Amino acid sequence: MRTGTWSLAFAALICSQCLAAPLSSTAAKPERASLRLPVRKSLVTGGVQRRQVSSTLENTGYQYLVDLEIGTPAQAIELSIDTGSSDIWVYGPGSCTSCLGGVFDPTQSTSSVDDSNLGEFSTSYFDGTAVSGYFIDDTVEFGSATVTGVTLAVATSAATTNRGIMGIGLQGLESSEVKYPEFLDDLASQGFIDTRSYSIYLDDLEAGSGFILFGEIDSTRYSGDLVTLPIIPYTDAAPRLQVEWTYMSVTDNTSETLALTQSTFSYPVAMDTGYTTTVLPVELFNALATAFNVYTDNSGNYLVDCNMPSGYFTFGFGSDPYVSIDVPFSELAVPVPGESGTCLFGFLPQEQSVISFGDTFMRSAYLYYDFDDMTISLAQAA
Repeated sequence: MRTGTWSLAFAALICSQCLAAPLSSTAAKPERASLRLPVRKSLVTGGVQRRQVSSTLENTGYQYLVDLEIGTPAQAIELSIDTGSSDIWVYGPGSCTSCLGGVFDPTQSTSSVDDSNLGEFSTSYFDGTAVSGYFIDDTVEFGSATVTGVTLAVATSAATTNRGIMGIGLQGLESSEVKYPEFLDDLASQGFIDTRSYSIYLDDLEAGSGFILFGEIDSTRYSGDLVTLPIIPYTDAAPRLQVEWTYMSVTDNTSETLALTQSTFSYPVAMDTGYTTTVLPVELFNALATAFNVYTDNSGNYLVDCNMPSGYFTFGFGSDPYVSIDVPFSELAVPVPGESGTCLFGFLPQEQSVISFGDTFMRSAYLYYDFDDMTISLAQAA
């Protein structure tokens, strides 16, 4: 294990130091209608996870799953939750040979209605995943809620993936050119929630579950203030749930803190459960990889010793208001199944134009997405 002197490597690699004083504002928490959906962590054991940043990591990491019952009578389906897309799609009969999470057969549901006016379902993702099929409307149940007329897609074929997706991202990410009510719209119009919003709590790397709370905030799951930031405009055709990233520092096991960014630092970052890792600008990633002795295997995976030193990174967002989230080093060492002492490094270098903070960051944060006000609120997860 490294000692406190390891942080000197950062000083040699990154010369800019600029500590910022955080500001904060407290988000109101009114009583309102809400629905809780448990989220379960699962090891990715085959195929690729939705929108994995690097195809070399296709068989590793964790994904977060939800259990739904679709149709009448209900058919149990397990989907991967994704804040970076907006379609809900499931596998249909004969669409895959090794799909996980169940297959939905709309011909066995008396409440299923064909929705051909939306056209064919066809979508693809950054990692090369491609899915095609058709749209239907049907009943979706979870917990005590029965939501009727939910639009979803039934896949007839899918490449390089083995599990369906529950997309709960911004409107405009649907694959259909004809826009349709999204899941949040259905929950609101049928009175299950008062606001088109949800909060996400994934818990830490050691935990096996978390939750999505539609329409409400759970103040017992975060510490300090829940600070509200605007969703910043996107510059291309893909709407994203992104905020302004303005600061990053590292604090070692001697409590020495070193800023890694300059005062002018500003990046739009998407808060996206569809990524297992957190993407950083290349220069910043390279400096951290050197400091943590990260190495690559024959497949190009970024690996690190699982025995990480104590310490944490601080990520700052916004300026006025400002909020910071501490991410322990231990969250960035993701165990590789069957390989004792070998872990995946929880950061990846930027390969596309978009910088996304995925599960290795989000496990340390409590996030509340408000689609009515177009804001994202963040706090340190409790």
